[in-house]
Amino acid sequence: GLGPWRSAACSAARARRLLESAGDAAGLARLFEQRLTAPIDPASAVALETERAALCAHLGDHPEARRALARAVVLAPERLDLLERLAGLRLEAGEYPEAAKLLVRLARTTQDTEILCRTLFALGTLYDEHLPDPRRAEIAFTRAATLAPDHLPSLERLASVLRRTGERHKALRVLMRIHELSGNDPAAQERCVMEVAQTLEDLGDVVDAERALESHRRE
Repeated sequence: GLGPWRSAACSAARARRLLESAGDAAGLARLFEQRLTAPIDPASAVALETERAALCAHLGDHPEARRALARAVVLAPERLDLLERLAGLRLEAGEYPEAAKLLVRLARTTQDTEILCRTLFALGTLYDEHLPDPRRAEIAFTRAATLAPDHLPSLERLASVLRRTGERHKALRVLMRIHELSGNDPAAQERCVMEVAQTLEDLGDVVDAERALESHRRE
């Protein structure tokens, strides 16, 4: 019957309380690993794998932390918080293709605007810096900026990508929006004006470039 199961669970609970009282993170991690080898319901397994991932990360065993969290994601694919955490761990470890797959999956699944904006920004940064793909970076930053029109980091990264890919007219429109939003930050405004002037100059419009600089100087 369920007697041996209940007995094992009670023993594990007592052991956990003792290890937590002693602050023995390594012992707790081993205890969780032992519990996961026994028959256990999926919800409890997800909870144990998640806690074990946190403990392993605390102990510096980052590969095992990623493995534990990956198992939790397999057991609970609907847990988008775990998916986001695993993507973060993959990014920290430099596992960029794996992180990109997780972020794309998260972006396609979440209904939360804040999480989606954060995910798209991470994807754009990934495609801009680590998996060079300017087109995908532009799409990700554009979607993030559409969802959060006042999010300066997304706009700044988008303008940078557009300038580097020769989409200067698009870049100018984004830079104008950045200039509007950075009205209370003189340093940010100055950076923006310099980029506007450089973009105009790249377009061959030297007169307007000089006007932009002169206008900012007067202000």
